[in-house]
Amino acid sequence: MNSTQSSSTTPYASCECVLDGIKIIDLSSGVAGQFAARVLGEYGADVVLLEPPGGCALRRPQAIEDRYLFWHLNTGKKSITIDLDSEQGRQTLEILIQSCDMVIGDSTHDLQVMCQKNPRLIACRIRDFSPQGPYANWVGNEMIHQALSGLMYATGRADGKPLYGFGHRAYYSAGAIAVSSILGALIMRDGNSKGQYLEVSVHETAVSMSQNPVTQFAYNATWMARGPYPGPFDIFQCADGWVSMYCRGDRWSALCKGLGAPQVAEHPQLSSIDNLVKNWSLAYQLLQPIVKILTVEQFLAIIEAARGLASRVNTMKDVLNCNHLARRNYWHTLPDGDTSKPVLGPLFRFSKTPRVLLQGAPDLKPISMSIKESHDN
Repeated sequence: MNSTQSSSTTPYASCECVLDGIKIIDLSSGVAGQFAARVLGEYGADVVLLEPPGGCALRRPQAIEDRYLFWHLNTGKKSITIDLDSEQGRQTLEILIQSCDMVIGDSTHDLQVMCQKNPRLIACRIRDFSPQGPYANWVGNEMIHQALSGLMYATGRADGKPLYGFGHRAYYSAGAIAVSSILGALIMRDGNSKGQYLEVSVHETAVSMSQNPVTQFAYNATWMARGPYPGPFDIFQCADGWVSMYCRGDRWSALCKGLGAPQVAEHPQLSSIDNLVKNWSLAYQLLQPIVKILTVEQFLAIIEAARGLASRVNTMKDVLNCNHLARRNYWHTLPDGDTSKPVLGPLFRFSKTPRVLLQGAPDLKPISMSIKESHDN
């Protein structure tokens, strides 16, 4: 971490949290549900992750980039292992459900039956596809959701194939939607003492993420074509990194002058905004060799003086060392055995009831661990 950053293992530990006293059972096995439960736990909810014997599959990721995914999704939670295929395991789950406020799941568990047994229960099921429709029995993944939603079709260059965006975007978005819906149900329960069953579809969440191009097409049968941005916007390589840049047509001459290349702005194929838009690839070819010998900071200073828009394309190290995030006390650290790990900052901040992080992801607990222990430890 940057020396200017501050970190804390127990930020705001003495504050009252907005979800104090709320007990949550996390039956999730995937990103969306575990992320939703984690966010609720950060604001005071007591979250117990129920894992099968041997632990959740996310403890053993197939992809190297997901090596710490379980740790990230389950900071602050407790864990017990229960064999829900056994009668004893099912009885244990039923007892837990009777004493909790919320349950989050993404598998075949019948959460609606759980609501019948505990009328105050708020149960949220996050599933790949809604049970109503031809995709009801499909099993999805991030690539499938990006493809079906239209997001993939709109990403990439016009002369190439649609591109898949890395990460778990659709699932994190579905988790965030689950948090919103659960909190809404909690407000309703405070008014009428009745819980309810909620469903979140990752597929429909992904479609909602692309609402602008989809609705644009619905309105007038047009969509933004994949390809370079139509105008003076591009990504350049500097001597020590990459930058993104946008410059309005009326600032084009000032930008070229700042780069020491006024002749580029005077080029007959680039001297008007219409020609600049039409022939931007030529402008890029002329500017890139000039930009390549500048540092990122030098380039940004030139664009700022020309009143254009530009930014460093941050590496992961740049993000970790970002001075703005440091000033916001965005990063915290939590112990993990003999070491510690940085923890992402909050999605939102309350002025009087901030989040509390007291521990990292839980170790795998033995099946024999008592229900009382899981809530008291």
